Amino acid sequence: MPDAVRGVILDLDGLILDTEVLCCKVAEMVVGKYGKRLTESARKNALGKRPYDCWEGLCKDLEIDENPQKLLDESEVILIALMPGSKILPGALRLVRYLSDAHVPYAVATSTPRATFNRKMSEKDELRSLLEVVVCGDEVSRGKPHPDVFLAASTALGLPPDQCLVFEDAESGVTAALAAGMRVVMVPSAHNSHATTVDSGVNGKESLIFETIREEQGGEREKKDEKESVTPMKLEGGVVCSELVSNKKKVKIIASLLDFKPSDYGLPPFQDEVNS
Repeated sequence: MPDAVRGVILDLDGLILDTEVLCCKVAEMVVGKYGKRLTESARKNALGKRPYDCWEGLCKDLEIDENPQKLLDESEVILIALMPGSKILPGALRLVRYLSDAHVPYAVATSTPRATFNRKMSEKDELRSLLEVVVCGDEVSRGKPHPDVFLAASTALGLPPDQCLVFEDAESGVTAALAAGMRVVMVPSAHNSHATTVDSGVNGKESLIFETIREEQGGEREKKDEKESVTPMKLEGGVVCSELVSNKKKVKIIASLLDFKPSDYGLPPFQDEVNS
């Protein structure tokens, strides 16, 4: 079992709020105006990054000869009206309530700018009141996959990075958390539900290839290899990992926040599990 953690850092979009499907639909609309189609690889590269970084990457990947800020502005006009109504993802409010009640220090580290974060929270009074420590993407020098936002969050909590556990859904966020020296629970969003490649360093020198293990109802696992222990296998430029084993055991993949077991990290159990 890993050493106990002292603090938790949460991503926002795709982990707490169901916004990524909406963002991708808006991106499809915007790039369509320029005669382009949002490809899978371009979408995957954009997820989890700061808005300008997303559009800069999309312009490059899709060969759109326009200022990324122009496309960002076009998308924001649509998103501003839709973001407040985004839903809270399953298990997210339960996890935040648990952290608060158990007095586990926690923070949100998001690529979202502060003004956009406030708009997203405008119709979510309880969630907003629980999120006391929030570091936004426009408050650090570099966005994900760089570690800046996670390091700022750990500083705000008064904890060293290696005592923090990060929850992320996007590859850029996992890469950033690993670069910060933190352990990670990855909860792939609907857009990241298959095999996932994550850089273990922001310079792309090494990568981790994770096989997502889906949890079916009733707790049955659907996976290719039913062995209880898997040994990492070296590949050119990377390491093959599973939910059970990763290099340095820093990353675990679960299908939903409802599958998270605090005791795996030395944290007290969920009270609803104790009561039941």
